[in-house]
Amino acid sequence: MNKQSFSEKNLKKTLQTRQRKARSLKSKPTKNSLSVLSKSITDKSFTLNDFNHYNLNNKKIYTTAIVDDDIVLAKLNSNIAKAYNLRQSDRHSIVKQVISLLKEETPKYIYKFDISDFYESINPVIHCSKILENNFLSAESNFVLTEYIRVLEKMIINGIPRGIGLSSTISELVMNSFDKKMKSNQKIYFYTRFVDDILIFSTERINIKNEIIKFLPNGLKLNWKKNKVIAVTPCRCYEKCICSKEKCDCFNKCKCKAVNAQIQNFDFLGYNFEFPELSFSKSSDKLKVGLSSKKTLKIKNRLYKSFRDYHNNGNYNLLENRIKFLTGNHFISNGKHKSDRMKSGVYYNYIHLTSLTRYEELDLYLKKMIHTKVSTKISLNNTHKNSLNKYSFISGFKCKFTQTFNGNQINKIKGCW
Repeated sequence: MNKQSFSEKNLKKTLQTRQRKARSLKSKPTKNSLSVLSKSITDKSFTLNDFNHYNLNNKKIYTTAIVDDDIVLAKLNSNIAKAYNLRQSDRHSIVKQVISLLKEETPKYIYKFDISDFYESINPVIHCSKILENNFLSAESNFVLTEYIRVLEKMIINGIPRGIGLSSTISELVMNSFDKKMKSNQKIYFYTRFVDDILIFSTERINIKNEIIKFLPNGLKLNWKKNKVIAVTPCRCYEKCICSKEKCDCFNKCKCKAVNAQIQNFDFLGYNFEFPELSFSKSSDKLKVGLSSKKTLKIKNRLYKSFRDYHNNGNYNLLENRIKFLTGNHFISNGKHKSDRMKSGVYYNYIHLTSLTRYEELDLYLKKMIHTKVSTKISLNNTHKNSLNKYSFISGFKCKFTQTFNGNQINKIKGCW
């Protein structure tokens, strides 16, 4: 249990990790020194403050009010993850597996599910109580977890708060039994879940009610508007003859022509996967991996808000930094050497793209924003237009242009989004 200790030494390590990952930490006030903070947890005088929150896409996003709370919850989060041996799914590895499976010319059924209001539907009291009862955590960790529950009840938060790292870990524990059930289903040969997005590949059709919904944790429901079922078979008559004849045209040999095969697609983890419905259609050659429509729209909204903010404040340097940020790549961790630093952006977030159609669309949208006069008060001069015209999503992806921004710059860049 020593590793779970909220000692000054352990809190310092947690703070250093948080400072590398959460640049917003610099803007938060600090109440106590680490030694005082550690002592307050040991003697159980520590009090977790109410969370701050803001709205994003009709959802409430919560943040810790002060650095002290951030460190303590981050340490508790680490303790729970290690106690239950939880590992975060690697997005790139998942996408690589999905691409490999889609290239296989074998019959398959693909199920794409989305859980409605995932975080808001998880009962924190029930599930946190189970954690407390399991005795995997130290007394200090249990005390902090109890404080977390107290704040949720005091603030009358529905479910567990989005934006707080601890909530993500609790949700993984909640879904653990469901994940195991899906992986033990003999019809399913590939199952993955990333937060509330579920993807299944099966050898035959699944009874969604009896084999999926039945095992969802209490309170969780599928979002039927976003659910998708795709059959990829060697013949259109694979399950049932569609020839409307006494004897199926494909009885001895499939007569379906690949040239007429419909194109199927689904979005997952920011990508759009497009492929033929017939598994013999040389799908490995025809598989296209592009940017999802939702991600494309999100970037367009950020471009629009960036130009709108410029027309309000006239800060061209900030506008250029925003365009540079959106069309390129940047470092997201502060390692001592550049080789140790993680990267993010149009290439590093989407290394598996084979179709750049969406980036071409975004380039056209960017050019339109540069040359459209949004306001009569402030407009771009020709020098500024020429400077912005050099930025491109296609170039950012192909050339892997990487920029360096400090924490203060990134906070300002994201300020209007």
